[in-house]
Amino acid sequence: MHNTTLDAMVAYAYNIDAPVQMSAEDGQRLRKDQLWYDVEAETNGEATDDQIRQMFQTLLEDRFQFSCHREVRQAPTWDLTVLKAGKLTPTRPDVSITYFGRLMQPGSAGATANGTGDGMHLLGKAATTGRLAGVLSAQLRAPVRDQTGLTEAYDFDVRFADRNSNVSPPPDGFLPPTLETAIQDSLGLKFVKSAGPVEFFIIDRIGKLTPN
Repeated sequence: MHNTTLDAMVAYAYNIDAPVQMSAEDGQRLRKDQLWYDVEAETNGEATDDQIRQMFQTLLEDRFQFSCHREVRQAPTWDLTVLKAGKLTPTRPDVSITYFGRLMQPGSAGATANGTGDGMHLLGKAATTGRLAGVLSAQLRAPVRDQTGLTEAYDFDVRFADRNSNVSPPPDGFLPPTLETAIQDSLGLKFVKSAGPVEFFIIDRIGKLTPN
C-alpha cells in the first residue's frame, strides 16, 4: 500500500463501511496533521482478506498506538425502501460491467460509486440491496438501512449528479438527476427518514503522528 493516509488504513483495517459510522470528531482526529505513508508487508502463502485486515490492525497498534472500540447508539437514519417493484435488473452471470477503470467481471459481486466528467455513476454487479445501502450511506454521509425486503442480487449503472460539486454541465449536455431521483427512476427505490440503532466506531487513542 503506497501513498496512503492514516484514515484510509484505519478504514481498511477495521472494515469501516456503512452502516458503521464514525463521529465527526474522530474523523477530524484521523485527518489532523495528515501525512502520507507507504506500507510494505509479506505474508506466508495465501492470506485471506480478514487475515490481512488483522495484520493492519496490529500495525496500527504498534506504529500509532492506535486503539478503538465499537458501540451502538440511537441515531437518525435513512431507510431504503421499494417505491416500484420490478425495476431492478437481476444479475446476469455472463455480463461484465466496466467503468472508471474498474472491471466487475462475471462471477464477481460488489457495488461502488465513482465520478468522472459526466457526473457520478452508481455501479453494481451481483449486488444485494444491503450492499447498495452501504454505498448510498457514503454518498448521503448518513446511515442507510436496507428495508427493501429484497434478497436477490442485481446489476445496475445509475448516473446521478454529484451533490458535493458545482461543476459545469457534462460534455454530452445531459444534466444528471439527483441521487434520490435517479434511484427512484432507475431502480424503483426511495429514501425514507427514520431513526434506529447505528453502530459507531470510536477511537480511544492515537499516538503522535510522524512520517515513515
